[in-house]
Amino acid sequence: MKQFGLKWFGACMFILVVVGCSPEVQSPPKQLLISGSDTEAKMIEKLVNEFEENMDLDGKISVSSSGTEQGIESLINGEISVANASRPMTQDEIARAWENSVNPIEVIVAHDAVAVVTNIKLGVDSLSTDQLREIFSGEITNWSSVGGPNLPIQLIGRKKGSGTRSFFKERMAHDGYAQSIIEFETSQEVLAAVKKVRGAIGYVGVGYVMDHKGKPAGDIWGMYIYSGEMPAISPYERSKVRAGMYGLSRPLYQYFDGMPTGEIMDFLQFELSKQGQELIENYGYFAINESHKQQNLFNGIFVFHDWEEGISTRHRK
Repeated sequence: MKQFGLKWFGACMFILVVVGCSPEVQSPPKQLLISGSDTEAKMIEKLVNEFEENMDLDGKISVSSSGTEQGIESLINGEISVANASRPMTQDEIARAWENSVNPIEVIVAHDAVAVVTNIKLGVDSLSTDQLREIFSGEITNWSSVGGPNLPIQLIGRKKGSGTRSFFKERMAHDGYAQSIIEFETSQEVLAAVKKVRGAIGYVGVGYVMDHKGKPAGDIWGMYIYSGEMPAISPYERSKVRAGMYGLSRPLYQYFDGMPTGEIMDFLQFELSKQGQELIENYGYFAINESHKQQNLFNGIFVFHDWEEGISTRHRK
């Protein structure tokens, strides 16, 4: 019995020593979540991939598309690290954030043009802003009224919660969209619908009608837009879009809870650096202009000329 007891005691001590001396199992690092604007999702996802190739953060930053409104709501509720937004936060959203002890910091990360898109076989190259308003309000219902074929106009748009929908409505359908409009969750669905119907017209962020080299895609038409005595301008004309000459240009935002730190600040520095802005141009979007840089600086965001100057070496491979 004594021998058995000693063996049992020794076995127990062995287990205790092995378990007690084993290295503590490390929990995986907390994932940084970026969500919101569908317009920005493709651009930000590509930037994250480039960023993580240079850093020891593979898979740590997750990007998803939930729409601007939902992204901001998720930030207010403390569910994500960064909200992508294709419109500014409203005063009501800011007030609710403060009530929830969230201090939203706004940063402009890129410039965008909303492209009015039509089927490549339609044969109408340009529209005035007045014609666009009459089309999306339902006053003009046939392409023959604007010099096109005798073909019914099918309106295609984004569903409520989209920042692009809100922006376009404010500019081109202030009194509301025509009841005939068909609305989709994503920009990809809008494009697919326009490609299927010859008489369709819709709107998307210009990055969605660029190919992988940042050039205009050949399977859909990006409408030239003119107003008054201003000449018709394409959403692909970079210098004119950045100068604000294209009537449907806008900043693209990110919102943070307080001043970003750690890996999120590192990533923000990368986005706003010369290297990051060049990549944004390559993806079919537009780099921020001096006015945007000044606004970011006013909000406390200082950008290093070379993004690696502002990144802690503890993260670098």
